[in-house]
Amino acid sequence: MPMRGLWWRRFVVVLGGLVWLAGVAYGIWLVVHGRFPMAAVLIAVGALCVLYVVPFQQSRSSRLEMRSWQAKLRKNPRSESAEAEAIPDEQTRPQPDGAVPPDTATATPRDKWLEPSADDLPTRDHEPPIPFTSNSIPELREDEDEDEVYLRATGHLAAVNVQWPMDAPTRYINTFVAHPGEEEAVTALDLSTDYELLLNIGRLHTASLLSAAHARWPGELLPGGGHWLRAALLLEGRQEAVTVPFHLPATGESFVCDCEAGLPHTAVCAPRTWVRLPVRTPDRPGVLRGELLVYYEAAAVVAMRVELPAGTPGAVPHLPVVNKLTRSFGDLGKLARRTASVVTLERGERVVVNGTGFLDSPFAIGANAADTSAANVRTALFDSHFSAFEETGAWSGRRQSGLRSRYDERFAKSHAEYERDLRRLAVEGSELYLGLFCPPGMDSTSAYTLPDLLRHEARIRARPPLVQIVDTRTDEHAMLWSAVYDLPVSGDPDRHDVCPSVRRFGPEGDHTGPVPPVCPYEDTHTDNILCPYGFWGLSCLLEQPPTVGRDLETVVHDGTDGVALLAAVGSGLDARLAGLHVDRLREGPPTCLLDRPSIATESELVAALQPEAMDVVYFYCHCGYDRRSPLAAADRYLDFGGFTVKPLDVTRWARSRDWEFPHWQRRRPLVVLNGCHTSEANSGTLNRFVPAFTQWAGASGVVGTEVAVEQGLAGWVMELLLARLLAGDSAADALRSVRWAMLRRGNVMGLAYTAYCLANLALRPTPTPSPSPSPSPSPSPSPSPTNEE
Repeated sequence: MPMRGLWWRRFVVVLGGLVWLAGVAYGIWLVVHGRFPMAAVLIAVGALCVLYVVPFQQSRSSRLEMRSWQAKLRKNPRSESAEAEAIPDEQTRPQPDGAVPPDTATATPRDKWLEPSADDLPTRDHEPPIPFTSNSIPELREDEDEDEVYLRATGHLAAVNVQWPMDAPTRYINTFVAHPGEEEAVTALDLSTDYELLLNIGRLHTASLLSAAHARWPGELLPGGGHWLRAALLLEGRQEAVTVPFHLPATGESFVCDCEAGLPHTAVCAPRTWVRLPVRTPDRPGVLRGELLVYYEAAAVVAMRVELPAGTPGAVPHLPVVNKLTRSFGDLGKLARRTASVVTLERGERVVVNGTGFLDSPFAIGANAADTSAANVRTALFDSHFSAFEETGAWSGRRQSGLRSRYDERFAKSHAEYERDLRRLAVEGSELYLGLFCPPGMDSTSAYTLPDLLRHEARIRARPPLVQIVDTRTDEHAMLWSAVYDLPVSGDPDRHDVCPSVRRFGPEGDHTGPVPPVCPYEDTHTDNILCPYGFWGLSCLLEQPPTVGRDLETVVHDGTDGVALLAAVGSGLDARLAGLHVDRLREGPPTCLLDRPSIATESELVAALQPEAMDVVYFYCHCGYDRRSPLAAADRYLDFGGFTVKPLDVTRWARSRDWEFPHWQRRRPLVVLNGCHTSEANSGTLNRFVPAFTQWAGASGVVGTEVAVEQGLAGWVMELLLARLLAGDSAADALRSVRWAMLRRGNVMGLAYTAYCLANLALRPTPTPSPSPSPSPSPSPSPSPTNEE
């Protein structure tokens, strides 16, 4: 469109109007004073009308030409300028079967895309269909200048900062299951079949599994203009989420293309309507569960729970909305300053949040610094548990020394002692956090924003965030990740401001109801706050998967028989305490099939561990150091009284003819090493029990301790842990529940236990619910640990 013809037409219209008014006024004056005959009056009025009509028609023609140019440019954005942004129009971009462009909506009935009725809308009245329009080629509004529209659309003028219009049409999240490459919804899912979970933001689709009330996109809470978003699907049994970037224009439908996320669209941009997330149903009847989220930058905007029943007649897919963003993006504080591309490294040490790789946070720490930080945390835990004593025997007169537990017979402490332990651990845990995520010379963005990211993930998902530790050098810096403290605190423990959660969840608190996924008093936190939710072992689900050379298991055994536990009890323990402990494990509740074989010799232990007949292998014994040289690192061994077991022995058994190779191939038990510092490792020690049992023996995971633990307290921890596992909790959920249960007695030793396995490892598959032909769309968050003893 040429530039001429715009400014002069406006000039003619204004000039003609002024001349017409002046002529009318002068004609009236002549008639009133009798100086002009009536015929001349009529001639003059006619001439003035002509002067007005001609420029008026020119102006009208100009506006019509402008709108015609806009329509042509939308059909071919580069007909005027090759630099125009290549965002397609609704008339040219691919449409799903049944989708109808707005200008033909009155002529063709819409059978796929629809606008919800007024009763379905949560806050808005019925609104017209949303047109596909471009950020760079907007519709002309009444108050817009045609020249500015033309210059901006052709790339000669930078786009202005568009704000979210108050009267913008409502857009909705559409999602359903379809066959790969197709757009027809599928409700009955077959076993061992590939499907795709489709997602789109725009007009409400009839096949969408979300109702209008829950599917509304909260676009008014995000910055104005178009956005690059990410869809992330994390299914049970997967360590990584499937993520797909897609673009949401300022108005209209979202689309997927091959352009690089975050950058302008290219000349070869080929938009596609649907985000497609691959899904494969299980081999046996059951429900495939997971979470589907939509992210803007590093903030999750909408979270949905995924339930896909397969091989179950009458059961249909179910995707209830769990939570949405409830405050503007700018109000998210530090998280609003973090982009989703902070981490660009494909490999290296990092923590992965909820399986979403674009939210990774790298960490870097040397072996010496790791040893120092880990030693300080372990010392704090040890000192909270034991005190040294020296005394003279009343009868023998000999001086005796040793360790005495600081916990009472219920393994509890007073509130004052418990708070003192938390204060010290917070200081050491904060030093550990800064040493990991903000070492000298490293970008501090991750350290600055990671705490807010974790808490936002907990709020939006209505569950604790899953933090996966990716570390290829575990022997160099085996951290106590459960003791990491990410809230700001002073180096002086006496100066900490105490969050009300310290008392509420401590020995003097109200122990009713579930433990929330985030601190209920978070709004009162200061910059020097002591809060249980600062410790990752309490606020997060930690996943430290071992390297085994195979896909790790999420279920120990998929049978329906009772859970079997093999207890290998060392003869060096207090026999009375050990007997009572084993009886409590056997009697429950809940109960399990407990076997305590005779293991007086190593050969008896090897024979007991040979069959695939147990779900939990429980070692309840002492653990000692084996230093064969003053210059060499110390090794570990399990002490059974008459013999000891080292990691090298477990490897030898797996290579011998006594065990089938590969060992525990079909039923891979969870191994619990309940002794002193059974999983402790640093650059000055060797502890290979985790790889020995997972890689060689075939276990699905190992639970161990980081410090010395008193026998009675260790037995209590196992009783709590087994109860949660038998109730159906995953390993990470069960261990987190144990820590909160111990905290209610003022006991912080739950932070000394570490699970090396997938976070969602369970003893049995999750039960399949009864088919429901019309599932309720109301959200129901995942269960949290109960706060009852």
